[in-house]
Amino acid sequence: MKFFALILSFVLTACSAQSETSQATPALIVGCDVLSTSPNSNEMPAIELPCLTESGLTSEKYALNTIQGPFIINLWGSWCTACTEELPYFVELNNTKAVQIIGLDVEEAKASDAISFAKKHGMAWPQIHDPNSATRGDFGMGVPVTWFVDKNGHVTFKKVGQIHSLVELKGLLKTHLGISA
Repeated sequence: MKFFALILSFVLTACSAQSETSQATPALIVGCDVLSTSPNSNEMPAIELPCLTESGLTSEKYALNTIQGPFIINLWGSWCTACTEELPYFVELNNTKAVQIIGLDVEEAKASDAISFAKKHGMAWPQIHDPNSATRGDFGMGVPVTWFVDKNGHVTFKKVGQIHSLVELKGLLKTHLGISA
């Protein structure tokens, strides 16, 4: 009987520890100055947008079509339930440092809402801000959307809709960018 009680306590402890680790650790906003850019254009839209910082938006704008790959760009909004649900997988992938992740916050009422959301959900990668739907014509009207861009700047895959697991995200990364995480 003691053996059964001991096993049960380990199982319960493991379950409670697992639920705690699935919660995102608040993160500082990572500036867009960490992005490698090139005068050679990639296949991303030729749109310049500001970056989110701890204190607001940068005055400098970043041209999406100058960012060097490989990278994943994930479009999100703090108001999007599916975006919130897939974020833990991006946080886990980012922790591997296997590939550069870039967030693109779209149609947010206020930049401060996006900053609070990104910090709360542990989004420790550069976040570009599109408050006026400048990217809508290129990326479409819905979120989440995730594009995979290879080292040559080619968009190799466009995932429209939610990513449902870390296995799915890592599989897409391997299939479309040849990167194992």
